[in-house]
Amino acid sequence: MGTCFKEENFPMIDSRFEAVDGLRAVAVLAVIAFHFGVGLAPSGFIGVDIFFVISGYVIALSLTRNHKVSIFQYIAEFYKRRFLRILPALIFCLLVVGLVSQLFIPNSWLSSSNNRTGYYAFWGLSNFALTSRVDGYFKVRSGFNPFIHTWSLAIEEQFYLFFPVLFLPWIRRYYGTNMKKNLLSHLVLIIGLISLMWSVGETSNDPQRAFYMLPSRFWELACGALLFQYHSVGRYVPKTIVAMRITEIVGVILVFIGLFHADAKLFPFPWAMSPTVGTLMLISAARSPHELMSSGIRILKHPLVTYLGRSSYSLYLWHWPVVVLMRWTMGFKTASQHGIGFVLTLVLGVASYELIETPFLRSKRLRQAPPWKIVPSGFAIIIVSSVVYTMIAKSPISLSSVSNDKGWHPGDLPNCERAVSVKPREIAPTLWVVGDSHAGAYRGMIREAAAKTGMHWKIKGVPGCPVADLRTPYSDNDYCEMRLNRFFEELSSGYSKGDIVFLASLRGQRLASQWGMYGPKKLKRILNGNRTEQYHKALVQSRKIVRRLLSIGYTVIIDTPKPVFRAPIFRCVDWFNSMNPVCAPGFEVPAAELKHIDAPVLENIHKLKTEFPELIIWDPFPILCPGSVCSVFRDGKPLFFDQDHLSGYGNQLLLPSFLKLLLRIKKNEGILAYWK
Repeated sequence: MGTCFKEENFPMIDSRFEAVDGLRAVAVLAVIAFHFGVGLAPSGFIGVDIFFVISGYVIALSLTRNHKVSIFQYIAEFYKRRFLRILPALIFCLLVVGLVSQLFIPNSWLSSSNNRTGYYAFWGLSNFALTSRVDGYFKVRSGFNPFIHTWSLAIEEQFYLFFPVLFLPWIRRYYGTNMKKNLLSHLVLIIGLISLMWSVGETSNDPQRAFYMLPSRFWELACGALLFQYHSVGRYVPKTIVAMRITEIVGVILVFIGLFHADAKLFPFPWAMSPTVGTLMLISAARSPHELMSSGIRILKHPLVTYLGRSSYSLYLWHWPVVVLMRWTMGFKTASQHGIGFVLTLVLGVASYELIETPFLRSKRLRQAPPWKIVPSGFAIIIVSSVVYTMIAKSPISLSSVSNDKGWHPGDLPNCERAVSVKPREIAPTLWVVGDSHAGAYRGMIREAAAKTGMHWKIKGVPGCPVADLRTPYSDNDYCEMRLNRFFEELSSGYSKGDIVFLASLRGQRLASQWGMYGPKKLKRILNGNRTEQYHKALVQSRKIVRRLLSIGYTVIIDTPKPVFRAPIFRCVDWFNSMNPVCAPGFEVPAAELKHIDAPVLENIHKLKTEFPELIIWDPFPILCPGSVCSVFRDGKPLFFDQDHLSGYGNQLLLPSFLKLLLRIKKNEGILAYWK
C-alpha cells in the first residue's frame, strides 16, 4: 500500500446538500419538542438517531476529499475540520452553562452528577459519566442535568476516532490500487453488523449502556456512511418518479412512526431501526434528479428550513441548558414558560451559530493553517477550558443559600460543638444505621450522638431501598433485596456486645419528590387505594428483620414516621426560584392529616412492639412538629432539606432526644465497660 492516494477523479457528490440541512432541522426540532414536553413529538428523542445517520453520511463524504495527500495528512486534515466544527461552540456553551449552573443550581443529590458530566463533556466522554442506574436518559434526575444532552456528541466524537481508519481501505480499493475485495474494504459494513448484533443483546441486558455507548450505536452512523458509498457509485438513488415517491413516502412513514410510537424501553433496538431506515430513504429520495423532486423535498430545501439545519448544532447545544436552568429557577411547566424557553433557545442558538460557529468555519486563516497547528492547539484549549470549568465548579460564587449555608446538609450541625469521636481501633460498641436515603439523612445526629456516648457508627443506606419501613416490602425490588441482604450478612458476622441497630427509612407516606408534587392520579391511588396487602407484606418482612437482629444480640431501634411536605424546600428558598410552580404546595401541612395518612404504619409499629417488647420505638414527630401544623421552618431555619429528608438543622434539633435514648439504653443494658 502506497503512502499517497492516486489522482483519479473520485466521483464526488456535491458537498452542499441542502436537503440534508433540512433533515437536520427536522431532527433538532423533534428533539426540542420532546424536551419541551409539549406533546408534538412524543418520541422526539429519535431526532438524535436522524443526526447519527446524517453524520455518518456527511463524514464519509468529507473523507473522500484531499485525494492527493498522504495518509497522515488525510487523517490530520479530517481532525482539523472536526476541531474547527465542534470545539468553539461546545467549549463556549460548556463554560457559560457551567458558570450559570454554579450561580443558580443548589448543591444537592438532584444535581450531584452535573459537574462531572460537564467536565467529561470537554473530552467527549460524557456518555461514560451517565451510565449509573440513576442517570439514565429517561430517569427523572436527568431532567436537572444541563449537560446530559452532550452524550450524543460524545458518541460522535468517539466515532471520529476510529472511522477515518476504517473508511480508508474502501477509498484506497476504490482508487484501484490493485487491492482485491477483501474484509478490509468492507470494515464499515462488518463492524456495523457487529454493532447491530451487540445492540440487540445490550438493549436487553443493560439498556443504560445500550442507549449511551458507541458499540450499540455505531451501526446507525455506519448506515449513513454505507449509504454514501452506494450513492457514490450511483446505487440506491431513485431514477424515476415512482421510485422517488415510494422512497420518500416510506421514509416519511418510518420517521413518523419513530416520532410518535418509539418505545424508550426498547432502545436502540429495535426502535432506532425505524428512524434510521427512514432517514436513509429520505436522503436517497433527496438525491434523485432535480426534475423528480417532490414538494416535500423542496420544503426541506426551503431557505428557512436549511438555515435551521445549518444552525442545528448550536440550537441543540443550547436548548437543553435553557430547559434545565429554567426548571431550576422560574420553572418550566406553563405554556408561557415554554414560549420563553423556545425564544431563548432560538436567540442563543442563532447567536452561537453566527458569532462562534460561522467565524471559525469561514476563517480563511484557519482553513489554510496546517493541521499540526490546529489539532495541538485544540487539545491545549480543551485542557485550559476544562481547568477553568473545574475552578468555576469549585468556586464559592453560588447565589444559592443551600450551597452557602452549611446547615442545609444533614452532616452539618452549625450550632453544635463537634464531640471527639471514638478512635477507629478503639474497642467500643457500634451504632449501625440501616435503611434507605433517610438513614444517611440522620448523619449529623448519628455522628454526634455516637461520639458523645463513646460508640463507633456506620451508616448502611441504599437510596430507594426501604428497610422495615412497614409500608413497602423491599423484596419487590431485586436490586434492593440483593444490597440489603448483603448488609444483613455483614451485621450477622460483625456483632459485638453492646452493638445497636437503628432501622431508619422513610415511613411517612411521600406525597411529592424532589422534582415536584405527585400527579392527581398517583395521589388518589396512594391515598385512596386499597393497600392492605402491601402493608401486611411489609409487616411480615419487618418482623423477620427485627427477629433476626434481636436473635443475634443487637439492641434494635426503629423510628416512627416523620413529617412529610408537598414541596422540595431546597428548590424554593431563593429569590430566583421562590416563584417556581413546584413550590406552590407550600411548606406547611396539618399534623392531623399526616397522622391520618400514616395510621397503617403506626398500627404496624404497634404490632411489632407488642410482638417484640424489647424493640425500642423512637418518635421524632412531636419534636419536629410540636403543634397542630407542621412547618418546614423553625426560627427561620429549615428542618428539612427537601420534602422529607432532614437538614443539618433538623439533625441538630433531634440530637438531644436521640442522645438521651442512647444513654437510657446504656443504663438499662448495663454495659458500662464499653461506654465512656
